Amino acid sequence: MPDVGYTAAFVKLHSIGKKEEDPLSDIRDPKELLASSVARLFSADPAKYTQIIGENLEQANQEALLQLCNAYNCKIV
Repeated sequence: MPDVGYTAAFVKLHSIGKKEEDPLSDIRDPKELLASSVARLFSADPAKYTQIIGENLEQANQEALLQLCNAYNCKIV
């Protein structure tokens, strides 16, 4: 009697017609999402997030973040 059960061939055939849903499909511009999210955090508690970024990001990265936020008209302190 032949073996019946799970085989790699079955998995491959089973997944051929399956379309995976992209959970991030509504994000059109990830950079804009980042800039607006950072700006939203800053507006909630500017002093706190200024300190966090100052302590955890190198100066070059702080400048890049500021440029990114400015490019999308998302103001941070």
